[in-house]
Amino acid sequence: MLQNIANWLSTHMLPCFYHRLFGLDCPFCGLQRSIIALLQGDIGESVTLFPVLIPLLITGIVSIFYFFFPNHAMKRWMNYLLIFDTIILMVNWMVKLIFCFFC
Repeated sequence: MLQNIANWLSTHMLPCFYHRLFGLDCPFCGLQRSIIALLQGDIGESVTLFPVLIPLLITGIVSIFYFFFPNHAMKRWMNYLLIFDTIILMVNWMVKLIFCFFC
């Protein structure tokens, strides 16, 4: 089932307009390929392609729990997770840009 979804996604990938316009990777470049790798069970490849995918999935799960069971502690965890996700996203993007300019 997941393999069928991964095959369909790999044949229907959306183009990155940021990359097409500027010739540089956007902060979310690699997300689609990372999702496909995760659906195929290749966690290492998924993390290599887009390191913030698994933390984003964890944040999504916590946000679902927060929606049904709102409390102050859960809200604080949501804030920490979102800050953590943003830091990983920006560091990953900066590393990609640095390698792009020096390679």
